[in-house]
Amino acid sequence: MAKNQRYKTGLLHRLKKAEYEQGAHAALENAEEFMALAVFCQERAMFAKGAAHLVFVLEELSKAAILRLKALNPHICVANLEDYFHKHDVKHDGVSRMVAVLDARDSKSTPEQSNPLSDGEKFGRIVLVAVVVLVVVFMLAKRKEARRREGLDDDAEHWLGNFRQFHEQLRQAGLYVELDESTRTWVKPSDAIDESVFNVVLDQAQDSLAAVKKHLFSATASAEWALVVADALADENILTRDAWK
Repeated sequence: MAKNQRYKTGLLHRLKKAEYEQGAHAALENAEEFMALAVFCQERAMFAKGAAHLVFVLEELSKAAILRLKALNPHICVANLEDYFHKHDVKHDGVSRMVAVLDARDSKSTPEQSNPLSDGEKFGRIVLVAVVVLVVVFMLAKRKEARRREGLDDDAEHWLGNFRQFHEQLRQAGLYVELDESTRTWVKPSDAIDESVFNVVLDQAQDSLAAVKKHLFSATASAEWALVVADALADENILTRDAWK
């Protein structure tokens, strides 16, 4: 892992503690508002639009979590901090890592007693994502009825090997009307995403929101706790003071 050479000097890296705190709470509030919109869509059976808003929940939650780490302990360096505001894959990978680490520590009384994420817990996360991906693959296959038999397996293999692209595809399918050239028909979001897909993504978003609020935004969260979380993330872009000083 590189040290000082990975530390950037853009404004996002030079904010004051209070400014990181303001950004963290603003992003968390935005995530909660997107959650309210998703529930609003659910109540009106607008499951595709609701699923797209759940993707927004996870994206804003990712920013809230990483900014809160910086607010708790400004000595933590996030080399790719700008990417949390511009790159969807970084946002979704970030929130997935963060929630996995926080969930693994949920039953521990102190940060020092916590252990790294076990293989079983990692596998459980992978299975959850795989289930969501397969459900969406099945629904999207309906949009390609003319070639479902020869195309579904290839699509499934593609999705299972590209988890980071899943949420981007879900957002696209949930928001926009597209032309299916193979059948020369217009496809609405409701044709691609139904209630079953929405419910799986809703569970993921609600669990993620609850974990981040409980462990990072509680009154007991400390600078030492932030260091424990940062170390456990095992992300080469997140450096603690000992790594870059």
